[in-house]
Amino acid sequence: MSKTFLGFLLALVFLSPVHDSSELVVITPAADQVIQGKTTISGSFNTPAVAGKLEFSYAYAEASQPNWFLLGSVDLPVQENAWFTWDTSTIVDGDYQLQVVWLKPDGSQVEQIITPLHVRNYTAVVPSQTPTLALSAVAEATPTLTPAPAPPQTIAENPAALSTAQIAARILAGGIAGIILVLFFEIYRLIRRSKNHR
Repeated sequence: MSKTFLGFLLALVFLSPVHDSSELVVITPAADQVIQGKTTISGSFNTPAVAGKLEFSYAYAEASQPNWFLLGSVDLPVQENAWFTWDTSTIVDGDYQLQVVWLKPDGSQVEQIITPLHVRNYTAVVPSQTPTLALSAVAEATPTLTPAPAPPQTIAENPAALSTAQIAARILAGGIAGIILVLFFEIYRLIRRSKNHR
């Protein structure tokens, strides 16, 4: 009985229809975009009634058969076009792809993949041309989001960092302490030797 149930579940998962991704439009981030820190995933739907769930996953861009890592999910409907916030500072810099899957109540799903996305939290950002989005005309008016540049982040000064002068002063203090220790040892040895000769 359990093999039959397992077979039914596998068939349900793999044979559930995947609809055309034109029903789901991911606006940000755009393909070939450099992203840093907390990145908002936003978009819109080209259908009037929206229900179900959105799942967000990422994988390495170079992978021919991606191993998707789940970022999270949200239940639909959502109040705004900003669906999810992805904290990219938790992953290594590199090129990734983002998968947004709309799991509909009828068991079908719509998938949108954005690739490549260049995560650059710890490496220098190489300037590139700004990507342009070409969206097809839709019967409904959809809001246009204009990505705003992220504010520059200032790195706080490291309180454990030492200046060259501080390093030199500590080396000098260590040298003086070493000389005092050697002199103390020599004086002790001379006193002890003079007591032994009496």
